[in-house]
Amino acid sequence: MRGFSQEFPEAKTFKLEENFRSTAHILDASNAIIAQDPSRIPKTLYTRKGAGKPIEVLQFSYISEEADAIAAEIGRRAAAGCPWHDIAVIYRQNRLIPTVA
Repeated sequence: MRGFSQEFPEAKTFKLEENFRSTAHILDASNAIIAQDPSRIPKTLYTRKGAGKPIEVLQFSYISEEADAIAAEIGRRAAAGCPWHDIAVIYRQNRLIPTVA
């Protein structure tokens, strides 16, 4: 996609920047991360939903430490009355795992 406009210079670009699901806190964080990619197609995501609740970013040194902390936090929130359907863990893996055929 990044080379599309060079390949087809007569093409028009329509940026889909409005996000209908996420809140401003989430999109602000997304925009900050995406902006680090120097070869990205420039755009800024926005929403009309308002700020929303602040996001939480956790960092761990070890996988087991991460799993324990996330499980404990989920348990704490559930015990405090947070409905299970309101709890989500978003995870992104930045490496490919080779598969063995």
